[in-house]
Amino acid sequence: MSRRSYRAGNRTLARFTAVLSITAIAAGIGAFIVAHAVANGFRGEVSDKLIANTPNITVFRTDRSDIKQAERLIENIETVRNVTAAEAMRSEQILVAGPERIESGMLYVSANGDANTIDVGKELAEAVGASDGGAVEAIALTGDNAGKRVRIKIGGLIESGIYEQDAERLTASPRVYSAIAGRAFAPNFISISVDDVFASDKIAGEIADEIGPEYRAVDWQEANRPLFAALALERKGGLVVIFLLIAVSMIGIVSTLTMLVNDRRHDIAVLRACGAKASDVLSIFIFEGIFLGALGVVFGLAIGLSACFIANWFRLLSIDPEVYMVNYIPLSPDFWTIVAGCGITLLLCLAAAVYPAILATRFRPLEDLRR
Repeated sequence: MSRRSYRAGNRTLARFTAVLSITAIAAGIGAFIVAHAVANGFRGEVSDKLIANTPNITVFRTDRSDIKQAERLIENIETVRNVTAAEAMRSEQILVAGPERIESGMLYVSANGDANTIDVGKELAEAVGASDGGAVEAIALTGDNAGKRVRIKIGGLIESGIYEQDAERLTASPRVYSAIAGRAFAPNFISISVDDVFASDKIAGEIADEIGPEYRAVDWQEANRPLFAALALERKGGLVVIFLLIAVSMIGIVSTLTMLVNDRRHDIAVLRACGAKASDVLSIFIFEGIFLGALGVVFGLAIGLSACFIANWFRLLSIDPEVYMVNYIPLSPDFWTIVAGCGITLLLCLAAAVYPAILATRFRPLEDLRR
């Protein structure tokens, strides 16, 4: 009867509302898949870049002063389970002068370095007009050489894929640092690597218990918490808007089924007179609502997954790294999230079909047949 409901007689309005409902559901599911894939891909891309280019855990003094007994501190840290490496480092703001201009930069010094050159972030080098193999002038803001220009050869360009880092980062050895600042190298933080970066918050807690209250241990997730919070909020807001679109399309399903119920009163009366139970009539129209929803879900899946494939194949989501940190977003749809979204949509379609289905069971067959 569901198929005949669209074919028998003049069903133009019913067909039109049904097509609108299917289209709205398909658009909502397609948009849901693409929006989630973009958010998931962006978060994954940023996380991968941060994991590769920042310490998993950073330990520093609570007063931000230099660490005087770094070797003993590292020995204590390395006794913590899951810590794979710990290194004494220093970070300090300096000025970098090139052939074209002067820019501010953040100099990172590793206690294990021994090169006589300095590595410069790619974006920073371009900003000051320097190139690989050339030289820059480093200007310390503190120390005995504060304000003095020290010319240093560029050993290589840093290209992490994160614009903010490539636009300010420099790395050098303690020897080069001493030449720039005019004082001996002294670490002000410990860079720690762990075997499970996604358990770094628990490991950081264990490290904090080991090293005492005068030090603080911060993992990479906590250090970038505002960024991840903003990403999560943006993703939730987008999903709410998309599900509102899907919910509005349920109104079309209610309208379509209500019109079909009123138009097929005679057919319903015949079925009831022939012995069909109210539950049989109820199941027909509930199936109708689920069928419309399933069509919309199938078309939405095809649209959303095709859009993700095409966008990744042609790398369509190239963005401005100065604004979004990375220059490309891969679309990464998640299977279980898609299943959850489709399941919720079908449940909404089922709920939308309940009222018209109950309405169909309340008709009086004898009165409808006499008419």
